Amino acid sequence: MIKLLLVEDDIVDQMAILRMVKQHRSSFQLKTADSLAAATNILKEADVDLIISDYNLGDGSAMELLEKYQDIPIILITGLNDSDSIRRFKKAGAAEVLVKDNQLEYIRNLPALIEQTFHLPESGKVGSHDSGHSDASRQSRSASRIINLSFLSNTFDGNKSLIGEMVQTFLDQNPVDLQKLTESLERENLDTAQLMAHKIKSGYKLMGMRTQEELAEKIELQSADPSVEIGDLRLLATQLVEGTQQAYGLLIEQLRAFQ
Repeated sequence: MIKLLLVEDDIVDQMAILRMVKQHRSSFQLKTADSLAAATNILKEADVDLIISDYNLGDGSAMELLEKYQDIPIILITGLNDSDSIRRFKKAGAAEVLVKDNQLEYIRNLPALIEQTFHLPESGKVGSHDSGHSDASRQSRSASRIINLSFLSNTFDGNKSLIGEMVQTFLDQNPVDLQKLTESLERENLDTAQLMAHKIKSGYKLMGMRTQEELAEKIELQSADPSVEIGDLRLLATQLVEGTQQAYGLLIEQLRAFQ
Protein backbone atom coordinates (compact mmCIF):
# COMPACT_ATOMS: atom_id res chain seq x y z
CA MET A 1 0.00 0.00 0.00
CA ILE A 2 1.38 3.40 -1.00
CA LYS A 3 1.50 5.90 1.85
CA LEU A 4 0.75 9.49 0.85
CA LEU A 5 1.12 12.71 2.83
CA LEU A 6 -0.89 15.72 1.66
CA VAL A 7 0.36 19.08 2.93
CA GLU A 8 -2.30 21.74 2.35
CA ASP A 9 -3.36 24.55 4.68
CA ASP A 10 -6.68 25.24 2.95
CA ILE A 11 -9.30 22.77 4.16
CA VAL A 12 -11.43 23.11 1.02
CA ASP A 13 -8.50 22.32 -1.29
CA GLN A 14 -7.44 19.56 1.09
CA MET A 15 -10.85 17.92 0.92
CA ALA A 16 -11.05 18.24 -2.86
CA ILE A 17 -7.68 16.58 -3.36
CA LEU A 18 -8.34 13.85 -0.81
CA ARG A 19 -11.68 12.97 -2.33
CA MET A 20 -10.32 12.88 -5.85
CA VAL A 21 -7.43 10.61 -4.87
CA LYS A 22 -9.62 8.24 -2.80
CA GLN A 23 -12.23 8.15 -5.53
CA HIS A 24 -9.60 7.11 -8.05
CA ARG A 25 -7.81 4.43 -6.04
CA SER A 26 -9.00 3.35 -2.60
CA SER A 27 -5.81 1.45 -1.77
CA PHE A 28 -3.78 4.61 -1.08
CA GLN A 29 -3.11 5.31 2.59
CA LEU A 30 -3.57 9.03 3.13
CA LYS A 31 -2.33 11.33 5.87
CA THR A 32 -2.86 15.09 5.92
CA ALA A 33 -1.03 18.06 7.39
CA ASP A 34 -2.24 21.67 7.39
CA SER A 35 1.17 23.25 7.97
CA LEU A 36 4.87 22.73 7.43
CA ALA A 37 5.33 22.02 11.14
CA ALA A 38 2.58 19.38 11.14
CA ALA A 39 4.08 17.73 8.06
CA THR A 40 7.52 17.62 9.69
CA ASN A 41 6.07 15.95 12.79
CA ILE A 42 4.34 13.29 10.69
CA LEU A 43 7.49 12.63 8.69
CA LYS A 44 9.45 12.11 11.92
CA GLU A 45 7.10 9.37 13.08
CA ALA A 46 5.62 7.73 9.97
CA ASP A 47 6.87 6.16 6.77
CA VAL A 48 5.76 8.17 3.73
CA ASP A 49 6.21 7.08 0.12
CA LEU A 50 5.08 10.31 -1.54
CA ILE A 51 4.46 13.91 -0.46
CA ILE A 52 1.89 16.09 -2.21
CA SER A 53 2.33 19.70 -1.10
CA ASP A 54 0.99 23.12 -1.91
CA TYR A 55 3.87 25.54 -2.40
CA ASN A 56 2.63 28.35 -0.13
CA LEU A 57 1.93 27.24 3.43
CA GLY A 58 1.02 29.38 6.41
CA ASP A 59 4.32 28.76 8.20
CA GLY A 60 6.67 28.40 5.25
CA SER A 61 6.92 26.93 1.78
CA ALA A 62 7.33 23.51 0.21
CA MET A 63 10.91 24.41 -0.68
CA GLU A 64 11.80 23.41 2.88
CA LEU A 65 10.33 19.96 2.26
CA LEU A 66 12.23 19.66 -1.02
CA GLU A 67 15.49 20.54 0.73
CA LYS A 68 14.98 18.30 3.77
CA TYR A 69 13.34 15.19 2.29
CA GLN A 70 15.19 14.54 -0.94
CA ASP A 71 14.73 10.78 -0.53
CA ILE A 72 10.91 11.09 -0.81
CA PRO A 73 9.25 11.99 -4.13
CA ILE A 74 7.34 15.27 -3.86
CA ILE A 75 4.56 16.47 -6.14
CA LEU A 76 4.45 20.25 -5.82
CA ILE A 77 1.24 22.21 -6.41
CA THR A 78 1.68 25.89 -7.23
CA GLY A 79 -0.12 28.89 -8.64
CA LEU A 80 3.10 30.07 -10.30
CA ASN A 81 2.72 29.32 -14.00
CA ASP A 82 6.05 30.40 -15.44
CA SER A 83 8.90 28.33 -16.81
CA ASP A 84 11.52 29.83 -14.46
CA SER A 85 9.59 28.85 -11.34
CA ILE A 86 8.87 25.35 -12.63
CA ARG A 87 12.54 24.84 -13.53
CA ARG A 88 13.52 26.07 -10.06
CA PHE A 89 11.16 23.59 -8.39
CA LYS A 90 12.40 20.74 -10.57
CA LYS A 91 16.02 21.66 -9.87
CA ALA A 92 15.24 21.63 -6.14
CA GLY A 93 14.05 18.04 -6.48
CA ALA A 94 10.31 18.09 -7.19
CA ALA A 95 9.23 14.84 -8.87
CA GLU A 96 6.34 16.66 -10.59
CA VAL A 97 4.96 20.19 -10.61
CA LEU A 98 1.21 20.77 -10.92
CA VAL A 99 0.08 24.28 -11.81
CA LYS A 100 -3.29 25.41 -10.44
CA ASP A 101 -5.81 26.37 -13.11
CA ASN A 102 -9.29 27.87 -13.15
CA GLN A 103 -10.78 24.65 -14.55
CA LEU A 104 -9.32 22.61 -11.64
CA GLU A 105 -7.69 20.19 -14.05
CA TYR A 106 -4.73 19.98 -11.70
CA ILE A 107 -6.91 18.14 -9.16
CA ARG A 108 -8.23 15.76 -11.80
CA ASN A 109 -4.68 15.08 -13.07
CA LEU A 110 -3.21 14.36 -9.63
CA PRO A 111 -4.21 10.65 -9.36
CA ALA A 112 -2.62 9.91 -12.74
CA LEU A 113 0.59 11.65 -11.66
CA ILE A 114 0.72 9.55 -8.50
CA GLU A 115 0.34 6.38 -10.55
CA GLN A 116 3.00 7.50 -13.01
CA THR A 117 5.40 8.21 -10.16
CA PHE A 118 5.08 4.62 -8.92
CA HIS A 119 4.50 3.01 -12.35
CA LEU A 120 1.10 1.71 -11.26
CA PRO A 121 -1.45 0.28 -13.69
CA GLU A 122 -4.32 2.63 -14.45
CA SER A 123 -7.21 2.34 -12.05
CA GLY A 124 -10.83 3.11 -12.74
CA LYS A 125 -12.64 5.32 -10.29
CA VAL A 126 -14.34 3.44 -7.50
CA GLY A 127 -17.74 3.98 -5.95
CA SER A 128 -21.07 4.85 -7.48
CA HIS A 129 -21.49 8.17 -9.21
CA ASP A 130 -24.96 9.58 -8.97
CA SER A 131 -24.75 12.26 -11.63
CA GLY A 132 -25.44 15.73 -10.33
CA HIS A 133 -24.62 17.78 -13.42
CA SER A 134 -28.27 18.54 -14.07
CA ASP A 135 -28.84 19.57 -10.46
CA ALA A 136 -25.85 21.88 -10.53
CA SER A 137 -27.10 23.46 -13.73
CA ARG A 138 -30.48 24.31 -12.20
CA GLN A 139 -29.16 27.33 -10.39
CA SER A 140 -31.28 30.43 -10.74
CA ARG A 141 -29.99 33.28 -12.88
CA SER A 142 -29.35 35.42 -9.84
CA ALA A 143 -27.42 32.60 -8.14
CA SER A 144 -25.31 31.84 -11.19
CA ARG A 145 -24.00 35.40 -11.19
CA ILE A 146 -22.56 34.82 -7.71
CA ILE A 147 -21.79 31.08 -7.56
CA ASN A 148 -21.17 28.47 -10.23
CA LEU A 149 -20.79 24.89 -9.08
CA SER A 150 -20.05 23.53 -12.54
CA PHE A 151 -16.29 23.38 -11.83
CA LEU A 152 -16.94 21.41 -8.66
CA SER A 153 -19.47 19.16 -10.39
CA ASN A 154 -17.13 18.47 -13.31
CA THR A 155 -14.20 17.81 -10.98
CA PHE A 156 -16.13 15.08 -9.16
CA ASP A 157 -18.05 13.77 -12.18
CA GLY A 158 -21.36 14.94 -10.72
CA ASN A 159 -21.04 12.83 -7.57
CA LYS A 160 -23.75 14.43 -5.40
CA SER A 161 -22.36 13.21 -2.10
CA LEU A 162 -18.86 14.59 -2.72
CA ILE A 163 -20.13 17.89 -4.11
CA GLY A 164 -22.39 18.37 -1.11
CA GLU A 165 -19.55 17.56 1.26
CA MET A 166 -17.28 20.11 -0.44
CA VAL A 167 -19.94 22.83 -0.26
CA GLN A 168 -20.56 22.11 3.43
CA THR A 169 -16.81 22.21 4.15
CA PHE A 170 -16.59 25.62 2.49
CA LEU A 171 -19.56 26.90 4.52
CA ASP A 172 -17.91 25.68 7.73
CA GLN A 173 -14.39 26.97 7.03
CA ASN A 174 -14.77 30.18 5.03
CA PRO A 175 -16.37 32.30 7.81
CA VAL A 176 -13.49 31.41 10.12
CA ASP A 177 -10.88 32.38 7.52
CA LEU A 178 -12.71 35.62 6.64
CA GLN A 179 -12.75 36.59 10.30
CA LYS A 180 -8.99 36.04 10.53
CA LEU A 181 -8.49 38.14 7.40
CA THR A 182 -10.52 41.09 8.69
CA GLU A 183 -8.89 40.91 12.12
CA SER A 184 -5.42 40.96 10.58
CA LEU A 185 -6.33 44.11 8.62
CA GLU A 186 -7.76 45.75 11.74
CA ARG A 187 -4.41 45.12 13.42
CA GLU A 188 -2.53 46.21 10.26
CA ASN A 189 -0.82 42.82 10.13
CA LEU A 190 -0.34 42.69 6.36
CA ASP A 191 1.73 39.50 6.34
CA THR A 192 -1.13 37.55 7.92
CA ALA A 193 -3.66 39.29 5.65
CA GLN A 194 -1.69 38.20 2.60
CA LEU A 195 -1.54 34.60 3.80
CA MET A 196 -5.26 34.48 4.61
CA ALA A 197 -6.24 36.02 1.26
CA HIS A 198 -4.13 33.43 -0.54
CA LYS A 199 -5.69 30.64 1.50
CA ILE A 200 -9.34 31.55 0.88
CA LYS A 201 -8.86 32.34 -2.81
CA SER A 202 -8.83 28.69 -3.85
CA GLY A 203 -12.08 27.98 -1.98
CA TYR A 204 -13.82 30.70 -3.96
CA LYS A 205 -12.48 29.16 -7.15
CA LEU A 206 -13.96 25.78 -6.26
CA MET A 207 -17.35 27.36 -5.53
CA GLY A 208 -17.24 29.28 -8.81
CA MET A 209 -17.34 32.60 -6.94
CA ARG A 210 -15.34 34.57 -9.47
CA THR A 211 -15.91 38.05 -8.00
CA GLN A 212 -14.81 36.95 -4.54
CA GLU A 213 -11.82 35.12 -5.98
CA GLU A 214 -10.69 38.31 -7.72
CA LEU A 215 -11.18 40.39 -4.55
CA ALA A 216 -9.16 37.89 -2.51
CA GLU A 217 -6.40 38.00 -5.11
CA LYS A 218 -6.35 41.83 -4.98
CA ILE A 219 -5.99 41.75 -1.21
CA GLU A 220 -3.23 39.14 -1.48
CA LEU A 221 -1.25 41.19 -4.02
CA GLN A 222 -1.82 44.60 -2.45
CA SER A 223 -0.95 43.36 1.03
CA ALA A 224 2.57 42.80 -0.26
CA ASP A 225 2.80 46.39 -1.56
CA PRO A 226 4.51 48.66 1.01
CA SER A 227 2.79 51.71 -0.48
CA VAL A 228 -0.74 50.35 -0.04
CA GLU A 229 -3.22 52.28 2.07
CA ILE A 230 -4.68 50.15 4.86
CA GLY A 231 -8.06 51.81 4.29
CA ASP A 232 -8.13 50.55 0.71
CA LEU A 233 -7.45 47.00 1.88
CA ARG A 234 -10.17 47.22 4.51
CA LEU A 235 -12.63 48.42 1.85
CA LEU A 236 -11.76 45.43 -0.35
CA ALA A 237 -12.21 43.12 2.63
CA THR A 238 -15.63 44.64 3.38
CA GLN A 239 -16.71 44.04 -0.21
CA LEU A 240 -15.38 40.49 0.02
CA VAL A 241 -17.26 39.73 3.23
CA GLU A 242 -20.55 41.25 2.04
CA GLY A 243 -20.49 39.37 -1.26
CA THR A 244 -19.56 36.13 0.45
CA GLN A 245 -22.33 36.42 3.02
CA GLN A 246 -24.83 36.84 0.20
CA ALA A 247 -23.48 33.67 -1.39
CA TYR A 248 -23.84 31.60 1.80
CA GLY A 249 -27.61 31.48 1.45
CA LEU A 250 -27.37 30.49 -2.21
CA LEU A 251 -24.92 27.71 -1.39
CA ILE A 252 -27.22 26.40 1.34
CA GLU A 253 -30.03 26.29 -1.24
CA GLN A 254 -27.77 24.36 -3.63
CA LEU A 255 -26.96 21.83 -0.92
CA ARG A 256 -30.50 20.54 -1.12
CA ALA A 257 -29.84 19.44 -4.71
CA PHE A 258 -26.98 17.21 -3.54
CA GLN A 259 -28.73 15.52 -0.61
